[in-house]
Amino acid sequence: MTPRDRAARSRAAFAERFPGIAAVVDHNPSHSTVIMAGEEPDDIVIGDRHIYGRGARGRTAEQVATYLKKPLRLIMETPRSAGLVSDICVDLQRALEEELARSGTSEIARGPLSAPTFLIVFGVGLGHHLQQLMRETKARWVIIVEPFTEFIGHSFEAVDWHEILADAEAAGGGVHVITDLDPGRIVGAVMREIARHGTPYLDGTWVFTHYPIWAFAEAVKRMEGAAGFAYINRGFFEDELLMMTNTATNFAAQSFSLLDSRPRLHRRETAAIVGAGPSLDEAIDTLHRIRDRVILISAGTALRPLLRNGFVPDFHCELENGPQVVEAIGEARKYGDVSEVRLIASSTVDPRVPAFFGETIFFFRDSVSSTRILRGEHAPVNGAAPTCVNTAVSAATHLGFTNFLLFGTDCGTRPGMHDHAEGTIYRDIDKWRTDKAQRERYPLELEGNFGGIALTNWVYDASRRMLMDLIASYSLSVVNCSDGALIGGATPRVADAVEVDGPAIDRAAVIAEIRRSMVHYGRHHDRVVREKPRSVCRSPWTSSRVRRGRRGFSRRLRRHSEIPRRRGCPLRPCGHDGRWKSQRLGADCHVLRLPHRGRTPAAVVLDVSRRARKGAGENGIADRRAVRAVGADDRGPGRLERRVTPPLPGSGGEFRAG
Repeated sequence: MTPRDRAARSRAAFAERFPGIAAVVDHNPSHSTVIMAGEEPDDIVIGDRHIYGRGARGRTAEQVATYLKKPLRLIMETPRSAGLVSDICVDLQRALEEELARSGTSEIARGPLSAPTFLIVFGVGLGHHLQQLMRETKARWVIIVEPFTEFIGHSFEAVDWHEILADAEAAGGGVHVITDLDPGRIVGAVMREIARHGTPYLDGTWVFTHYPIWAFAEAVKRMEGAAGFAYINRGFFEDELLMMTNTATNFAAQSFSLLDSRPRLHRRETAAIVGAGPSLDEAIDTLHRIRDRVILISAGTALRPLLRNGFVPDFHCELENGPQVVEAIGEARKYGDVSEVRLIASSTVDPRVPAFFGETIFFFRDSVSSTRILRGEHAPVNGAAPTCVNTAVSAATHLGFTNFLLFGTDCGTRPGMHDHAEGTIYRDIDKWRTDKAQRERYPLELEGNFGGIALTNWVYDASRRMLMDLIASYSLSVVNCSDGALIGGATPRVADAVEVDGPAIDRAAVIAEIRRSMVHYGRHHDRVVREKPRSVCRSPWTSSRVRRGRRGFSRRLRRHSEIPRRRGCPLRPCGHDGRWKSQRLGADCHVLRLPHRGRTPAAVVLDVSRRARKGAGENGIADRRAVRAVGADDRGPGRLERRVTPPLPGSGGEFRAG
């Protein structure tokens, strides 16, 4: 095959898999030249800079050999770094360590020996290293980052892309090409491609840099944090159980409004989002000056410094499910009456949190089990993680706000500054105070909002990037008054220069409009439960009793379901066989609320899925039935209470505890 024929085949194979990139290669002007050695490309020159300095093939072989002697790999060396932090995982690790000790094994391989993994190559150049790296690492999936697409065009004449792509596909994998130059977007694209094939295969990933530029070095530095985040962000089993229990208990224990992501009319008012970043200290006077012309929304631990400075937010946002949120709000309410504040929170928050506030708005958080099981037709609120600032901006956006002012949303810190505002629990209380070593764990440098640099970590950087996505996706008008990391799409402005035009807001009218835009689950059933605390549990509903008194049981079950009857029956006949199916909260599962022994109303999840119906016996009644009530009594929230036995007529499944 002549060099010309090989180049044509190489270009054709690449264009078949990556037509968009090939079109860019063909139509964009080249700013570099190729130096030939006979009929083979030998170097790339940009301006007066040589990529190889002649002898490209030999220099590349030496570079790969040196790399393989001491490769850079993303290895999760401890179970904790791989996100294995649950009780089950800790017990498993302990058992494995004991077994290794008994067998006399003192050392094991640092990384996976044979599991499929990834090869990330920063830089194509002329491409001589690609096949050698694929052969030596035995990686199944190859991710190539080349921001200079003209280099890809040069490589068509040096290597055979037809063979490179065929080898990857023959191994059961493939090649993915990224052409971005921004380190953050590079890392995001890499992690999305890894997630597409399976995040667990990230362990052992090979990372090779072909030629040095700042974007590659910065992306490699961020990859380690992103890898740890990818594992931990997947959650763990006990945490999913806790979120399921919290959601079921929250839906049962109080009245609430439900916020979903359906389109709403845009609001004219400006929403001021307040985070707990250190730059909040410089914005307090500005907040006092504009308070009567904005809707004030606090996020997480920003509530305490706001109350200390005389502010009562219109809304407060919480995201996390742990008991530390209860402690933080308990500290905050020493400085003000939070019963005047409206809570916007994920349905997975600790059930004790809503009791502090005068009104509660729940939303379904994306990517958690409770949402997948219970949301039904209600669309989850996306972009609400990883921090409460994201919750506040996302929730306000879905309520119809498009004009935002950001205060204390630093997404990191300035060098030498504190990492939280004065008056937060992290600055004032020993238990929460972060020590100097922890404050220094900001390995990433970003462009500052007002110039210079800001320091951040992978959590705050993920928060920043999520805010950028929200701003772009919903065309939001955002002014960032925080002296931290630059948030793309937001206009930097010092707090003293902020002006909000117009008269004072009629906040009562605005809040009433917001309330009317959501579905409200009121206290109708609280009255029923108090009046008839034993109406369902008075005697067990056995299979034979259900068959004899099917209508009576169904009416009683409907009376004590979560959704008021005026909003429609949550259980209704479906089909010629009269089977019942769940409505409102999903076709497969439904949250019900039943009294038990006169205590706090219980929440149960009713499973009427196709799989559950397969076990149905005669007349559609399953042989195995159970309702486990989840309630909150004086022994703590979410404890499993007594077992009652009313099977759902025609469901053929079991009632599963939330």
